[in-house]
Amino acid sequence: MSRQRVEELIEEFRHDVGSIGKARRLSFQGVEDRDVYNPATPIEGEATRLLPARVESRDSELSRVIFFREVGPGEYRQAGAETPTFELQDPFWTCLYGELVFGGVAVFPKKGKQGGLAWKTHLFRDHGRGIGKLESFCKGPLGMKDMRLCEGPNGSVVLLTRPQGERGGRGKIGFALIDSLDRLDEEAIGKAEILRQLVDKQWCGSNQAFNLGDGRIGVLGHVARYSKDGARHYYPASFVLDAKSGKAGPWKILMERALLPPSPAKRPDLADVLFPGGLVRMPHGKAELYLGVSDAASMVCEIADPFIDEALN
Repeated sequence: MSRQRVEELIEEFRHDVGSIGKARRLSFQGVEDRDVYNPATPIEGEATRLLPARVESRDSELSRVIFFREVGPGEYRQAGAETPTFELQDPFWTCLYGELVFGGVAVFPKKGKQGGLAWKTHLFRDHGRGIGKLESFCKGPLGMKDMRLCEGPNGSVVLLTRPQGERGGRGKIGFALIDSLDRLDEEAIGKAEILRQLVDKQWCGSNQAFNLGDGRIGVLGHVARYSKDGARHYYPASFVLDAKSGKAGPWKILMERALLPPSPAKRPDLADVLFPGGLVRMPHGKAELYLGVSDAASMVCEIADPFIDEALN
């Protein structure tokens, strides 16, 4: 498969876009004047439903991940003291063989560069004991965001990485199978095979992965580019990966900013940014897509399930 261009992908989306259900902006109580964005999907418990999201001031990149409870349709209130908070950005989670694995991106001052920031992905696991018992077990390499995990074939774990620089340019997805969470370390992360999907100078990352039950992995992610004026353009997108061969199918864009309700942007160059926090697959071929919008708001919209009847090319 030849490398794709984001400009061509968005034209394909606009040509083929089907029925899109109602999109709504989510509202959050108990956060004062801070923005809440880049939510993951809700974590379903026996007696509660918790939505993790990124919370920060409009003029800052230093954020916290807070858990919220739904108190009405699209309305959330900060959960109580029994839920943790994390000094992280961009939360994500998955269930691996009955265990909750939670993560986010830690941001801190960059050594040797005044005002600069560096980051790492931090991962936590609950050993089957619940959100209140999450324990740190892995930190990704310096400068890597968008690490994701899901159950793989035959009891394995699918690892998706996102190297940049010499191996990944502005950002490419890496793929590996590991035997268990206990084998997740920087060596395993560094050995992930790079998927060369987009042309150079454009980038992508994974946001959530699904075991489709037939040796294939459905990947929710994002594709992105800069325009000539320096603005960022991010689109939620998906592809299907063959876990045995490591072969990736083509990207398919799922939504664009112009189809969603108005909301503020953190900065003008971020106005066209959609960050897919997660996807909830529903009956009858539908799915709910949770989105961070323009680095300042959270929305959810209904789309066609991108992993129904998908075929590898």
